[in-house]
Parts: sequence; C-alpha cells; structure tokens
Amino acid sequence: MKPARPVRPDRSAQSPPRPLLRTKGGLVASIVVLASVVAAGVWVATRQSSTVPQLQRAATELPATNGFLPSDPATQHATNEAETAGPPESAPDLVNRGTELVNRGSIDEGIALYLRAMQMAPEDEEVHFNLGFAYAKKGRIAAAIHHYMEALRIFPEYVEAHNNLGNLLVGQRQYDLAVEHFTAALKIAPENPSALNNLGRALAEQGKVQEALVQFDEAVRVTPDYAEAHFNLASAHLSLGQYDEAIAQYREVLRLQPGFPPALRGLARAQEKKAGATRQ
Repeated sequence: MKPARPVRPDRSAQSPPRPLLRTKGGLVASIVVLASVVAAGVWVATRQSSTVPQLQRAATELPATNGFLPSDPATQHATNEAETAGPPESAPDLVNRGTELVNRGSIDEGIALYLRAMQMAPEDEEVHFNLGFAYAKKGRIAAAIHHYMEALRIFPEYVEAHNNLGNLLVGQRQYDLAVEHFTAALKIAPENPSALNNLGRALAEQGKVQEALVQFDEAVRVTPDYAEAHFNLASAHLSLGQYDEAIAQYREVLRLQPGFPPALRGLARAQEKKAGATRQ
C-alpha cells in the first residue's frame, strides 16, 4: 500500500511529466513544466512558454474550439539528475531520462523510456501519469485517458491526474465525467485554482454559466493574478449580460497580460453591448 502523501497545489490544465527523483527516503515526485492541451475559440487556451507571455502566444498557436480557458501555470523544467545519474538501470532513471526527452520535444523517445519504466514498475502512478501526459501531447487521447485512469486507480487522491483527465474529457465533450474529476480534485484540494477554473469551464460548456461564474470567481479569489480565470470570469459576466462586471474583468486580464487579443475583443464587445443596452 502506498503511503499517504500531501497534495500539492496545482494550476495545470495539462500537468507535464513528473520525474521520479532519488532521495535518502526513497522516491518522490518533483513538480515540473505545466501546460495545456485544450484550446478555445475566442476563449483561447494557453500554452506553456518560458519566454513569450503565455496568453499572447496561445492566441496564435492553438486551434479554435468552443470553450473557456483551461489553466496554465508557471514553468519549472525537469532536473538535471538524469544527466548525471549514468546509464538508466531503474524505473526512476528511465522516467527521468524520458522526461528530459519529452521536455525537449522528443516525445516518441520519451514514451519509449516510460514504457520500459512501466515494465519495471507497473503499479507506479507517476509512470502512468507521465505516459498520460506524453500521449496527450501526441494527440493519442484514448491512450492518455487510459494511463491517467491507471494513475488514479493506483493513487485515487492524485489531484493533477484528476485535473488533466478532466481536461481531456472536456475536449471529448464528456462534460459530466469531467465535472466528476474536477470535483474529486477539489474534495482533495478545495482551493486548487486550476481545478476551480477547469470545473467552471466544464460547467460553462454545458450552458451552466451562472454555476461556472461561481467557480471562476473562487479561482481568482484564491489566486488574484490568475489571468485565465479572470478571462473566463469576464466572459461569463458578458454571457449573463453583466456588462460592467465583464468590462472590469477584461481590464484586469489586460493588466496582467497587456495586449492579449481575445481580452481586447471581449472588452470592446462588452463596451458595445453596454452602450446598446443604455440606448434602449
């Protein structure tokens, strides 16, 4: 039986590979790069970038679908331990090297090492989590879902796995099941801003905008500089005809991410609708 472990706060839409690190006490997981895989039309999804403002880069890189912004947190790349550990001889070594490859864009090679690690440690949730992330990056959604579910079978309180799986399910329009996973994440970590934002997004996609607004509002309360949640909150207010509130939230997005095109368009739309309502 695996020991209970503390839940780390996570703002990921799609949390990235988590290398297993050697410590004197055994194996622990490190927090590394976080990224998203789900896009949204004018509510553009964000993508990890270490040099370009995340929201602006997303506006030009990701395809359009209908939806709200999933979450995307700050970056921390994989450690250099794999480079100094010598030839891989254990599952942690293989996972470390696989994560290095995935972070560099060599996803197929990373997957091959993760699969070798899985042969050595088939009941390790971190191996399955990494495979879920890598397969999602390749667009192999069914395989990604399978491995996230395996990670959760082994460790049901894995917040990041619930969150990532939920986002994949939103992409598959399996909204009810996605809501279940985001809700499960929040039972474990009630103030997890990523799960709050992503739960709101799933509800909004179902047309439950008022319920979604509550989740977005809580996400920005927990993390005031959370641009994606502010954007979603603004869009929810706009959908409900609450133009002053929408304008305020779009301006907050632009304060956090100056020049973000969807926020500029949303602000203009909210101002236009407010002017039209005033003339009536």
